[in-house]
Amino acid sequence: MLPSVLGSKFRRIALNTEQIITLFKKYLNQQATPEEIRELLRYFDLEDDQSTLRTLIHQELQQLDAQNEIPASVQEFVQHLDETLPAAIDEYESRKTIRKIPLLKYAAIAALFIIALAIALYFFRSDFIVNRKSKLVNQDILPGYNQATLTLANGKIISLDSAQSGIIVQDEDIKYQNGESVSGRHPGPISAKTSPKSGEMLNQVQHDALLQLSTPKGGQYQIILSDGTKVWLNAASTLKYPSRFSISKREVEINGEAFFEVAKVKDQPFIVKSRGQQVDVIGTSFNISSYENEESIITTLLEGSVKVSKGGHTEFIKPGQQSMATDKITINTADIDAAVAWKNGKTYFKDADIPTIMRTISRWYNVDVVYKGKIKKELFTGGISRSSNLSSLLKILQSGGIHSKIEDNKLIITP
Repeated sequence: MLPSVLGSKFRRIALNTEQIITLFKKYLNQQATPEEIRELLRYFDLEDDQSTLRTLIHQELQQLDAQNEIPASVQEFVQHLDETLPAAIDEYESRKTIRKIPLLKYAAIAALFIIALAIALYFFRSDFIVNRKSKLVNQDILPGYNQATLTLANGKIISLDSAQSGIIVQDEDIKYQNGESVSGRHPGPISAKTSPKSGEMLNQVQHDALLQLSTPKGGQYQIILSDGTKVWLNAASTLKYPSRFSISKREVEINGEAFFEVAKVKDQPFIVKSRGQQVDVIGTSFNISSYENEESIITTLLEGSVKVSKGGHTEFIKPGQQSMATDKITINTADIDAAVAWKNGKTYFKDADIPTIMRTISRWYNVDVVYKGKIKKELFTGGISRSSNLSSLLKILQSGGIHSKIEDNKLIITP
């Protein structure tokens, strides 16, 4: 698993193996201070991107679980790293004059994988239980991460790279946000027997073809549409969109939850359809929550102006307002922070009942919720970082009188 080329930048940070292990232990247990996290990120040249750190660790552990690649001794493994890393660095330095592509980023990821593996084994030896639906850690569950699938017009499904945060649609061309072609690299399985080549992808994604971006429970992803509109997709959500919009209108469909930053295009309105509701905009920012297991469709406006229509009813909402559509449409003052907390990396509830809280938890942590006994009919307010393990969130809920326990991949709620 050790690549042949690694960047010499790692020589500048004086962290020994024991210090790295200690930092990783504290980080994975949510005990690291902000400065310790920054130190860890600096070591891997990842600046302030904690989501990348967590995603890469999660991705590597999934691969290990699938391949069952477990060395006999963690200390032996770390010692092997100490012995082979300098040689790999020297090899890189001897060859870097003839290489045209910078490799520091890939070196950082490679080193991160190796150290993450060592630390993961340090933990998993006796305490971690790996479950293929989610990660169970001492009967704890890790949060969701970047994962999604892209369905082409011909029905082929591509599992998108979890190390990436989103994709960009440029007519028939689809790339990751770092510029890498989706057709050029497939870290996950594809439904076809062979991976499509770049030209083949272009033939599959035809003009005006309807594509579908989907996140599973425990997933999130971003997309920039062909007109420049940005969409953040929450867990268990699906966005249907054309590879290229028509001249007269831009129309997409959402099932689940998404945040939109709509690009302004004169005489070409943007339309979002969801469960019988239609939202018409020109250029604005708003959030739509349209899950099948929720009673109403909630549209929250941050900027601009939108028209919401459903079942013959039509209402206009202004910034700071929120529409709730059932068999009618009602307009209320919105709690913006609560509505878009998920997009900003937080899990937050404002005057929410237990079933609403548990549906949110189920989607983000990919866990089944089971109720035992009579559940309190009370409203709760509170929140936590979206990157927190489930146990941290449950401790906050317990302080409010919500009792629970984790068994296998189930969250059991008791009076």
